[in-house]
Amino acid sequence: MCPFPSDLHTQGSDWFMCRNALFGESANSHLDDLESFYWVLCFIICVHGGPGPSRCELSPAMELLFTAKQQAAANAKEDHFETTFHLPISPYFAPPIVELVRNFHGFFRNRIIQEAADNREAARLDYQEIVGYFASTIKRLTQP
Repeated sequence: MCPFPSDLHTQGSDWFMCRNALFGESANSHLDDLESFYWVLCFIICVHGGPGPSRCELSPAMELLFTAKQQAAANAKEDHFETTFHLPISPYFAPPIVELVRNFHGFFRNRIIQEAADNREAARLDYQEIVGYFASTIKRLTQP
């Protein structure tokens, strides 16, 4: 079964919602936005197999994260950050991309443990850290 919904209007972006939104809590912080981006990135690297058709199935771990049942998805996403990164990444993606996603995962693990502040300075520093991960990945991908 293909993981992409046949009626995109009913699916919306539930698959990529941050934990706070899925738990029904306020989801207005920069961390909520970054987390949603993280889920999009995870979906791409786990489902996209490179040129040609994508895999038309979600692994059991991915099914838990992207279920339409919001409470179950919220719990699975919460659990995801409590362990080491373990999603099945497509072999198409080079080691720098894998490192990028693992850094992103660690970023959220640390913010959850620290109960990160949500203010302008914290946001600036967090975005600076994330941009640094991307810069490092781009550098590694463009090196001969």
